Amino acid sequence: MHRQTPRCVTTLLTLHRLAIDLARAIRRSARGRPAATTKPVQRGRLAPPTPARKARTAKTCGTEVGQHWVSSPPLQHVEFPGGHLDVNILIIGGTRNLGHFLTLSLVSRGHCVTLLNRGQTRDDLPAGIPRLRADRCDEAQLRGALVGREFDAVVDTALYRGREAREVVDVLDGRVGRFVFISTGQVYLVRTGAARPFSEEAYSGALMAEPQGSSSDLNDWRYGIEKREAEDVLAEAWERRCFPVTSLRLPMVASERDHYSRIHGYLLRLRDGGPLLLPRPPWLGVRHVDVHDVVAAIERLLASSAGLGRTYNVSPDETLTLGAFLDLLATIACVPKRTVLVDRALLESRALLPACSPMSDAWMSELDNARGRSELGLSYTRVAETLRRIVAHYDAHPGPSPASYGRRAEELALAKEAGCPNASA
Repeated sequence: MHRQTPRCVTTLLTLHRLAIDLARAIRRSARGRPAATTKPVQRGRLAPPTPARKARTAKTCGTEVGQHWVSSPPLQHVEFPGGHLDVNILIIGGTRNLGHFLTLSLVSRGHCVTLLNRGQTRDDLPAGIPRLRADRCDEAQLRGALVGREFDAVVDTALYRGREAREVVDVLDGRVGRFVFISTGQVYLVRTGAARPFSEEAYSGALMAEPQGSSSDLNDWRYGIEKREAEDVLAEAWERRCFPVTSLRLPMVASERDHYSRIHGYLLRLRDGGPLLLPRPPWLGVRHVDVHDVVAAIERLLASSAGLGRTYNVSPDETLTLGAFLDLLATIACVPKRTVLVDRALLESRALLPACSPMSDAWMSELDNARGRSELGLSYTRVAETLRRIVAHYDAHPGPSPASYGRRAEELALAKEAGCPNASA
């Protein structure tokens, strides 16, 4: 929802940006003098790789292990598109999917990235990246991890509720130059009467009542409702406190690291010789976004002052039918596509949806991207290119079958019941 910016905000924001620019100039000047102490500092940034500044970068961007600091190797400085940035960035989350790729991209560009998470999910990121440990749902832990720290930018990939949004605003207010919130297209799916593809203006309006019956529907409804609560808290913080937020609403993110294994699940079913079990049409349009396009959108925001106080859908132009999407995936994978259509109610009664066909789920959003294209200059990868990369990844790294594939035998048995006698893997 676009809210009118208060008159005082523009002036305050200008002063805020000038203060940040002045602080940057002072810090750059200070880095040109010999270090007065070997005590590790908590605020660091990377600079063009001259020998002296490489040494300072290694010290500043070290990793805290207990009371000791382990230096990371100096990283090459690369400018963002649209202008020079030399920034200190906190990513909240950052280990599974989007945060993983965003971290690698920012580090490769020479920026000082810190991660904050619980440390419960194994990550494959370089050991030299600083890691702060805290449960962001516990305000005391969050405040303790961030005490005394400032950041040029924070990207929050793990913010799900209004209470958590209030806490992060209270902790970071006045100590962050930019806050990027990763929201979801499901904020539209809990609306009533909104038309696909959803524009940002479709956020406003009446909301669905809490669904009854299906636990899956209830969980998805809560996800959309709670993300809305978080957005509303952040929008109010922008209006009242000039908290420098931009919210990005995402549909399904297509990635080699999708922890729901949605494309991987379809690929395994196409390749095992048995048919895909799909609910009968009508089907919703398939419009997912490439993870690298989301990374590029975030980097574009970090490289400018555009979009403060605004919300953007991040979504490609192409909308495919489910049948066309699966045809394309089968063609890229060089396998035939076999399908069996079954009444949705039967699949739901057997609890096979959404696992057997996640893109048949009613909770898959379809977003309009006109605002992001016009205001931020966002661009998107073609679906075929995304799928070729993901299929190539699974060819090279087969890995274990995902949990969503675990009831494949039941799917094939139901396909036989539905009149497909050769339904076997």
